Amino acid sequence: TAASEYPEIPGAIEGPAGIECEAETLREALESVSYAASTDETRYAMNGVLLEPAAQAFRLVAVDGHRLALRDVAVPRPVSLTEPVILPTQWVRGAERVLRGSGMAELRAGGRYAELRGAGYRLIERVVEGEFPNYRNVIPREGGAWLRVKADALRVALEQVLPMAPEKSRAVKLLALEDAGVLRLETKNADKGEASAEI
Repeated sequence: TAASEYPEIPGAIEGPAGIECEAETLREALESVSYAASTDETRYAMNGVLLEPAAQAFRLVAVDGHRLALRDVAVPRPVSLTEPVILPTQWVRGAERVLRGSGMAELRAGGRYAELRGAGYRLIERVVEGEFPNYRNVIPREGGAWLRVKADALRVALEQVLPMAPEKSRAVKLLALEDAGVLRLETKNADKGEASAEI
C-alpha cells in the first residue's frame, strides 16, 4: 500500500505535558473506568472517558446510562491541561495496551486531538466532541445510606453471581438486611435463572 493512501498524521501537540505520571498509574486508572463507557452510538458524547484536570491531579469518568465509574488520580507534577476532554473508547483501549510496563507517560490534548507519549510509542486520536453528561447529579450527596464492606468479600460475592447476570446490563441488585447485618447480592436472567450471595 502506498504511503500516500494512509491518513495524514497530525503534528505533535506542542507545549508542556498536560499530564505526566507513571505509565502503570495511568493504565490502572483508565482500566478502572473504561468498562463503564457507553457503546451506544446514539449517545456519542458518552462513547469515551471524560478527563477532568485539576491543579496536581486528574479525574476520569465513564458512564453508559446504567452505571458510572469515577477515578481520581494524584500526579507528581502540576497538570497544565485547563479544559476537560473526552477520550474516545477505542483510543483508551489502545492506551491501556501500550502503557503496560514501567516508565513515565505524557498525555497532551489540544484542539481536536489527544496524544499519549512514552518510551517507544506515540498514540494520537481525535477527541470526542460534544457535551459529557453532568455525572455529578447522580452521585449521592452527604447523608443517605452508606455501606462499608470488605473489598475482597464483595469481589468474591460478585464473582459468584455475575455468571447468571443478564448479558447486556450485567445488573446485580444489592439488598441491605439491616437486622441481620448482611448485604445480599441478587441477579436474575430470563434464560439462565437466578443467583444470590451474601456478605
